Amino acid sequence: MSEQISPVRAANVTQLPVIPTATDLLPKIPAGVYSVTYVAHETHKFFSRSNKVVFWFRIIDFGDCFNAVLPRYYNVRRLTGKQGRSGQFVPGRSSDFIREYCKVSAAPISRLDRLPMSAFQNVAIKAHVRVVTKDGKQRDLAETLHYSVIDELLGLDQ
Repeated sequence: MSEQISPVRAANVTQLPVIPTATDLLPKIPAGVYSVTYVAHETHKFFSRSNKVVFWFRIIDFGDCFNAVLPRYYNVRRLTGKQGRSGQFVPGRSSDFIREYCKVSAAPISRLDRLPMSAFQNVAIKAHVRVVTKDGKQRDLAETLHYSVIDELLGLDQ
């Protein structure tokens, strides 16, 4: 017998935003500059040695690409705490993450291990999107396997 959840109890549960899983195919949209908003971030250690943080952004420009969720991958120096959703990390002092963080946030940086992710929340950000057509060994991917990623965060959308 399955347990029914009452509407009152279900309404109090905060749902995490839906982001693609490892088995989902990423969307393919035309390359260009789009307005995006932060959805979530997660930390991973790839191939037992490469520390990465993946930021997920949702396109908020109206049109065919509206609501598409795209990743922005960053290399980081170290992962701290548990890996996964909202994981903590320490970026390099001159990394792509720090450069793009400073484009979005006006707050001064005092410590690399305590950067508030609130700088990304509730703001519209301009992002450059590109289509990935080659794999890690620079071999051409089949047309059906092409996907889009955020190549760079350009700054706040005025």
